[in-house]
Amino acid sequence: MARKVDRIPARNGSKYPWNEWLDGDMRELAQGEDFTISASQLARSAWAAANRRRVDVTIRVRGDKVYIQALLNGEGARP
Repeated sequence: MARKVDRIPARNGSKYPWNEWLDGDMRELAQGEDFTISASQLARSAWAAANRRRVDVTIRVRGDKVYIQALLNGEGARP
């Protein structure tokens, strides 16, 4: 019988914990601490990760920091 799990495992080879970062909480990610690529590259990666999960995301880049929040539970989640 199928078993329920708390989260979907990260894809093999995924460098960043997108399931955690796109859980609906607001996150501030800092270059050199949370990611190694440029802030603009991470913003594009965050958008792509959210798109794969079919959720909308708010992203802001401020210098070497990226702010992200996935919009879940009727706050912008796609059907």
